[in-house]
Amino acid sequence: MTPVEYGSSLATAAFVERKEMLAAADKAGRLQGVVNGNSTGLCPPEGSPAPTKLVVTDETLLRGASLSLFPEVFVPDLSREPRRSYLNWDNAIRSIDVCAYPYSMYADINFQGDEYFINFRCSFTELGQWDLRISSLKNWGTLYPDV
Repeated sequence: MTPVEYGSSLATAAFVERKEMLAAADKAGRLQGVVNGNSTGLCPPEGSPAPTKLVVTDETLLRGASLSLFPEVFVPDLSREPRRSYLNWDNAIRSIDVCAYPYSMYADINFQGDEYFINFRCSFTELGQWDLRISSLKNWGTLYPDV
């Protein structure tokens, strides 16, 4: 899955082939202005710098405990990442702060299952159908994913 332009707004599209998903995500990466009208997306103005690390939180609206991933850091099993005393990050992500790089979220550990690929610099204060479903995570940094 990846966000795509649908008319003058943003929609989430599901793909069977990863190559087609990445092509659609590449196009959406150039459509950042579309997301500015989306109530769940917050984008910096065009030309503004965005942080290089990906930050996820365990509450909506970018609140709560946070986990940061620097560029080119991949976390294959979020259940091994501690969060708030005895809790972990598996299926706990509720919002994502803006990142300059593309990133992928996976429904299962070891980067398996459904993938949600984001290729633009916007925060998601609510994740919709991906809320509480993420078990592994990648901040691609300058490494664009292989098809």
